[in-house]
Formats: sequence, C-alpha cells, structure tokens
Amino acid sequence: MQYAYWALLPLAIVEGPIITILASFLASQGYLNVSIVYMLVLIGDILGDIIHYVVGRYGGFNLINRFGKHFGLDSERLRSIKEKYFEEGKSLWGTITWSKITHAPSSAVMFTAGLLRVNFRQYLLITTVNNIFKVLFFVVLGYCFGESYKTISKYIADSSIVFVPIFIIIIYLLYGRKK
Repeated sequence: MQYAYWALLPLAIVEGPIITILASFLASQGYLNVSIVYMLVLIGDILGDIIHYVVGRYGGFNLINRFGKHFGLDSERLRSIKEKYFEEGKSLWGTITWSKITHAPSSAVMFTAGLLRVNFRQYLLITTVNNIFKVLFFVVLGYCFGESYKTISKYIADSSIVFVPIFIIIIYLLYGRKK
C-alpha cells in the first residue's frame, strides 16, 4: 500500500469526493494514514480548482468563441453572469460555495471564474476554505463508513455461527422430504 499515496494525489485532482471516501475507508481499515489522506486530497482538490481556473482564463475565450453560440453565450451574456454571480465579495463566495456543496456545476463554475478573470487570490482563498471543509466531510464520511463496515462484518460473522447450522438443517429437511 506504500504506492497508494502516489496514486492518491492525481486521482484526487480528477475525482476528489469518490477517491476521498475510498481512501478514508482504507484508512479506517488500517491500510492508509487518515491524516496523509486528508492532506493529499486537499492538495489535489486545490490543484484541480487551479487547473480549471487556468484553463478558463487562458483558453476559455477560444472555447466560448468556438462553441458559445450553441449554449447561448456571448459577451453580453458573460457580462451579465459576471455581475450576478462572480463579483468579488458576497456573490463570489456564494457562487463558489454553492458549486462546491452541490458538486454538479463545480467544474463549470471554476472554469467560468477563470474565463471572467476573477481575482486569482480571492478565488484561491474561497476555494481553499471550501475545500478544507468539503474534504474533511468526505474523509469523516469514508472513515465512519469503514468503522461501520467493521461492526457490520463482526455481527454477520457472529450471527453466522447461529444461522449457518439452522440453514443447513432447513436444507437437509427440505431435501430429505423430497426423497
């Protein structure tokens, strides 16, 4: 499992929440260190947000010019989106936080923040604060699931001592009656 940490960071960049839950589950089983999992996934999430921002900032207008008409995006629409959702301060915090909570539009929001040239320091602060709590939530979720798994598997193992002999007797009685 020593190489799992090397795989964790790039996987967290691509798909953070699922990888976080799986890695935390493995930590609960004693295969990984939960603190290292948290730090690597947090770094991966932050790097992923930076990548989305950079792609939006330096390649976004080319994509919008090429494909924007298919989605109803033009310079006027982008200006309206920026005023409503990406102004520094309250609306920017709300937009990024909402995208981090819901996950579905997160990539699009991060890309759009770069496209609209949102102040990078402000963007990085907001995404980092959000990622600290989001990653913590998924680490706790995966770790608790792992702990529950241990308890459930113990109950199943304990109950099998009683139920397997009963099951064998029932099969024997049903099979014996048919003969």
